[in-house]
Amino acid sequence: MVGRGKMSRESYFPFADTLATEVLMGRASSDEDFYDNLRSVMDETKDLARRFVGFSERLISRCLYEWGFIHKELPEC
Repeated sequence: MVGRGKMSRESYFPFADTLATEVLMGRASSDEDFYDNLRSVMDETKDLARRFVGFSERLISRCLYEWGFIHKELPEC
């Protein structure tokens, strides 16, 4: 852990970042090619997360509809 002061928001855990990078990339490094590849993997991961959220919302809506729930608009306050 690296940090300044006594607040948790002032703490940083570089080893956790190294482990996450190794999970995503299979290795950790500091060369320029590595960061280009990491950027690409992070973009792909972000895209996957967005697609997952969209699919999940559609699935939940469909299941709720099939279970008899109805969508009602809330009146404006």
